[in-house]
Parts: sequence; C-alpha cells; structure tokens
Amino acid sequence: TDTTGLISAVIEELPQRTALLGLSSNPMRGTGFVAFTLAKKSHITLEIIDIQGRVVKVLARGEYDRGYYRLRIDGKALPQGIYFVRLKADGKDHVNKFLLVR
Repeated sequence: TDTTGLISAVIEELPQRTALLGLSSNPMRGTGFVAFTLAKKSHITLEIIDIQGRVVKVLARGEYDRGYYRLRIDGKALPQGIYFVRLKADGKDHVNKFLLVR
C-alpha cells in the first residue's frame, strides 16, 4: 500500500457509501487534495488520467479500510490541461474532472 501523502481522518460516523468527493480546488494550481470515502474495506486504485485516457500518475493502490480519506495531489510535473481523477473500488469507477493551470 502506497500511502505517500495520504491523510486518513478519524471521524466518528463511518461512511455509508463509496464515493469520490472531489478536489479541494478546481482549477488546481500545482497541488491540491482529493477526498474519497469507502463504505467497506476495499482494494482501490486512485489515479490521474489525461484527456486522451492515459494514466499519468497513480496516487494510491492497495487495500484500505472503511473510512474517509484525503490525498495530496502534486501536479507540478504535469503540463497544464484537463485531467480526470479516477477512484476504482468495489468493481466501480468514480471519476471527477479537473483543470490544472499554472
């Protein structure tokens, strides 16, 4: 499990659904955060995809417990443009679009 930049918040009420909650800022300028919830322990992949559908960065992959998560995105090495953040969990894809600007 790659937890580089991963922050797991302890919240009294556990989530009832798996969801990609979105980005802290959109458009994003260099760095930002993406938040997601897991309704149960799941194997996940969280990745950034460019406009042509190519995976340009894997943010997290592995087994994660039920809960709320917030992950730092460092987009400084990526060219500006339109991207998607995709959470794969429980056989479903959850996708949000974002704009990276300089």
